[in-house]
Amino acid sequence: MFSGRIGRLGYFLGFVYFLAPILAVIILYAILNALFTAAEGPQLIRSLINVLLFLVGAVSVIALFPLAFSLYIRRWHDLDQTGWLSLLQLIGGVNIVTGIILLFVPGTQGPNKHGEPKSSLEFMQVLFGKPGPFPLADVPSPAPLSEYEQAAEQLVRQREQQQTDIPPADTPPEPTDQPDQQPPQ
Repeated sequence: MFSGRIGRLGYFLGFVYFLAPILAVIILYAILNALFTAAEGPQLIRSLINVLLFLVGAVSVIALFPLAFSLYIRRWHDLDQTGWLSLLQLIGGVNIVTGIILLFVPGTQGPNKHGEPKSSLEFMQVLFGKPGPFPLADVPSPAPLSEYEQAAEQLVRQREQQQTDIPPADTPPEPTDQPDQQPPQ
């Protein structure tokens, strides 16, 4: 969970996955609070819902805290730095600067002392650093972009060759060196 590397997009998606349950609790709180306020329900029920949603939110944040640090550590590893730099996220103001660095600075190309770069954006791979038990986790990744580019270039060359072999339809035929022959009358 705290070893390996994660790229910029995986880091961003990790926080999208990380913030989704927290936003769900906030939205649920707002909806339930609005419903019970509009219905002028008993104060005890509103208070119990507030306490319950607060506890669910607090447990969510505490449970997701190690996941956030896993993302920080693996992103620092992608930059070929120590994971201890993730502790900078605990310092106010500095966490904004390091967050911008982690989001926008590209990682090292090829392998580094923390391993090979990971290209998987699968949910379990992003959050936990390991593939999940889902069938989609075993699907091979698509061919590298360079193979697609090579195939596209080959198609372009083939089409260009075909176009040079066929003269355009709007050009007159080329003159020949033979004199014009008159058709017999």
